[in-house]
This record gives sequence, C-alpha cells and structure tokens, in this order.
Amino acid sequence: MRNDLETVLSVTKQKLNSMGMSRSNSEECREYLTELADEVHDLCKAAVKGHYEGPYFALDDAQSLSAGLFDSCRRLRAVLQQVNKEFAEEMRGNGHTYRFLSANDTVKGECPDPGKPESMTRADAWLGYGYMLVKLIELLIA
Repeated sequence: MRNDLETVLSVTKQKLNSMGMSRSNSEECREYLTELADEVHDLCKAAVKGHYEGPYFALDDAQSLSAGLFDSCRRLRAVLQQVNKEFAEEMRGNGHTYRFLSANDTVKGECPDPGKPESMTRADAWLGYGYMLVKLIELLIA
C-alpha cells in the first residue's frame, strides 16, 4: 500500500511540475503568458528563417515536406520553398497566354483548353498586334 501511495505521489508531482510555477494572481498569470508568447515568437521566427533546431522541428524519416502535412508545416520556410518551386514550374509551363508555334507546327484538331495556353503562329501574333495598333489610332483620331 505504501508503494502505491508513493507511486501516485510521484506521478502527481510530475504533473504539477509539467504545469509550471503556480499562478495565483494576475501578475503571475501575465508573466507566464508573456513567457509563453516569447517562446511561440521564437519558434515562429526560427521557422521563417529556416533554423530548425530543437525537438519542436524534428521530423520522422518517413515524413516528407508537403503543405498538407501538419507536422511538415513546422518547417515553414522549407514548405514555402517547395510550394514556390511547384508554382514556378506550373507558371513556366502554362503561365503564358499564347504558345507560339513555328511554321512547321500544326494545330489542327486541337481543342482550346481554358487552363492551357492558346496556340498561335508568330504571323498571327504580328497580325493581331497590327490590328490592335490600327484600332488604337482610329480611337485617337476620332
């Protein structure tokens, strides 16, 4: 019975220690919250700067960096760099309005996709630009 009581006492002391110092008045509560806010600020600053030191930033070997995983969001800078890289690749491949073709390329049977660039030859682009200049001159003269 004595051993059981000592075990319960040690578990209770561990729980009390994990809760920190007692906060019986508003000043002690304010001090605790200020320290907690400072710790969160330091973690956020480290995440943005990419300094992943400490147990908070530790990832398992099985986890990868992806924006969908909550644990990988701890490594904010690395996730942002990966998302930016994916965005840049998408913009490089599909971010333009027109895809210019050489004279040898054909676009017959190609359906326009709203998410993909429209195909046009350089001659079509030059004619469209010339037409736009003529219309602009007409508007300025009228």
